[in-house]
Amino acid sequence: MKKALFVISLFMFVCSGASAQGAFFGDMGGAKNLSIGYAPFGYDHIKISMDDEKYKYDYKPYMNVNLGYEMQTGGMGYIAELAYSKGTFDKYDLTGVSQWFNPSQKENVTSFALSYLFGNTINKFHRLQVPIYFGPRFEYISGDRSIT
Repeated sequence: MKKALFVISLFMFVCSGASAQGAFFGDMGGAKNLSIGYAPFGYDHIKISMDDEKYKYDYKPYMNVNLGYEMQTGGMGYIAELAYSKGTFDKYDLTGVSQWFNPSQKENVTSFALSYLFGNTINKFHRLQVPIYFGPRFEYISGDRSIT
């Protein structure tokens, strides 16, 4: 049973993609992809430092879900992506005293992100591709008070 659960979880880490051409997306040329990703297990490590102050926070398990839409034209490609992540507080390591915030927080963390990336893909329009994209990512991170 544990082996089957491990194999199923391993396949969940792989991002699924569906590619369609023509009437569904309109006939604008190029390739269009819709991707849905889910990572049920993860780990997040946050470091905050300023002068002699150093704070490290660990969160696990860290779950992530994302939805993206990619359009490749003859010259460039574009990706719009929405992401949601959630992590449970694990431990922290604190050095110093901060006047800006309470460093001894034990909050869970949740984040929502929106990305719009543009760039190019090596080996474009083939089965194996290497995307190189740059662009802004807007992210809102919040904690809750469920553990304190």
